[in-house]
Amino acid sequence: MEFLYPWILSGIIPFIILLFLLKKLEKKRYLDIPTGIIVQRISGFKEFFRKSGKVLWILIAVSLIIALARPQGVSELEKFGVEGRIIVLSVDLSTSMSSTSYSRTGRSSVDVIKELSLEFVKKRATTDLVGITAYGGKSFGRLYGEAAIIVFPTSEYAQLEASIKLLKPYMLGSHTSIGEGILLSILSLIDQNSLHDINIETLVKSIEDEDKAYALQIIKKLGRFKNRIIVLFTDGKNNAGIEPKYPLWLAKMLGIKVYFAALESTGETGLSEEEQARQKSLLIEGVSETGGKYFETGVMEQCREFYEEIDRLETARLEFSGFEVKKDFYFWPAVSALILIIIAIILENIFPRIQ
Repeated sequence: MEFLYPWILSGIIPFIILLFLLKKLEKKRYLDIPTGIIVQRISGFKEFFRKSGKVLWILIAVSLIIALARPQGVSELEKFGVEGRIIVLSVDLSTSMSSTSYSRTGRSSVDVIKELSLEFVKKRATTDLVGITAYGGKSFGRLYGEAAIIVFPTSEYAQLEASIKLLKPYMLGSHTSIGEGILLSILSLIDQNSLHDINIETLVKSIEDEDKAYALQIIKKLGRFKNRIIVLFTDGKNNAGIEPKYPLWLAKMLGIKVYFAALESTGETGLSEEEQARQKSLLIEGVSETGGKYFETGVMEQCREFYEEIDRLETARLEFSGFEVKKDFYFWPAVSALILIIIAIILENIFPRIQ
């Protein structure tokens, strides 16, 4: 129970004081009257009701004040939503994605991924929110990773379709920065108002530090997300930007699942075989720790199976928003006041006539 205008309730205080003073005055008046008269007064049924009149009018005033304060009952938070997920598709746009080596139909890797992504998005647009990110790299090394949020999660299929069709190799450089793709996908899953309060540069440095102080502060503030996943595609190895294990740790801490689809590298990575093996091992481990899955194939068209598996695994309920249901109860004190007024009028006008 709560009141829409609680400050009005302060008006009850004078009436409580008045009721207290009336009782004291009544008691004092009786002390000055002989006992025989007192007995005569309290013995009458009629006199009892006559005295009740003052109290009734005070109760009427209190009831009206409570009604004016608008008492309300508040139900539990009622949420509405659909069965779905918030998904970010993150696509490798490095030079090697223009290769046709791993397509059964002779099309480029990026064209096959775009087709499969469009099918997936069209199928899920009515129940899922889907966002698109892309990543590449200007040059080899930690400082040259590139990534972009193409569209924030939305259910508008036309916008998603147009965004996916825009994707082309070379858009973000010739190299591959998987870590940047994961990191930016995580940021796209954060509420934009909360995102404005985050210093991205400080966050990136923090997740690479041992103590991770700033990152842990942000994680505590945001809490763990529900039903948020990242689906990432690549045909290369991470040779630019932040190392993937760091944003994978951040995803795990925020409760974001990462699903990773990998093709064998179709171009020169600039990495030794040992380094490529190390990266693969860390990726499998990091993806698994988020609750996602690592998927590897030698044919682009088999990625359709990857989409279908995600459909099967990710069926949690998505709650878009909620509202409180409030019910007014001012009717009852108002009715009580009306009934008390009728009783008071009867007592004051009818009982005095009774002999």
